[in-house]
Formats: sequence, C-alpha cells, structure tokens
Amino acid sequence: MLKYNTDKQALYNFVRERQEELRSLDQTDLMALFSLIGEQKRLQKIMEQTECGEGFNLCKAIDDLIADGVRQGNDEGEERLSSLISLLIKMQRIDLVEQVACNRELRRKLYKKYNL
Repeated sequence: MLKYNTDKQALYNFVRERQEELRSLDQTDLMALFSLIGEQKRLQKIMEQTECGEGFNLCKAIDDLIADGVRQGNDEGEERLSSLISLLIKMQRIDLVEQVACNRELRRKLYKKYNL
C-alpha cells in the first residue's frame, strides 16, 4: 500500500484487487496501514461510523476518503478565489475580476503574486 500512497486511484485499485485479504485484517492492522499511508485520522472516523470486521469495506472507506478530499479541495479553492476577488475589488481592479474568473493561468499568477 505504501507504493500507492501518493496515487489514490492506484491505492483504490490495489485495495479492490486484494479485498478479501484486507478484510481479514483486524482493526489494529488496519490502523497501522492507515498510519503508513498518512490517512489514519480520516479513515479512523470512517471506521468508527462503520461496523469493522467482516462488514468493513476498505474500498468504501477509501471512496469516502477520496470524496472527503475532493470536498475539502473544492472548499479551499472557493475560499482562495473569493479571497483573490475581494483583494482585486479592494485594489479597485474590477477589470481583472472577470479575467480571473475565465483565465486559469492569470488566476495562478495572481495567487502566487498575492500569496494566496
């Protein structure tokens, strides 16, 4: 699993292929795996909400983890764009607001310029 630590889709595929083996792990073994891949806190919450043991579905846990990461990324992206637009308005650069909304490269440059 460590090999796929930075590639969530590859990790998901690995888990799907070895689902039966992973289902036989006890909670301590699962927590050790989660710790190694750096996701122990979020996956522990999922495990607490789900019956562990034979009913525990590691693929679903990883799906939930990925969905949680997507939600968090979306929230951070919205906050970042909102901060940039607010800054541009305060600087009276209304002309850039529409451009920022449509131009990803300009947005990235301005995020970097204003440390957002």
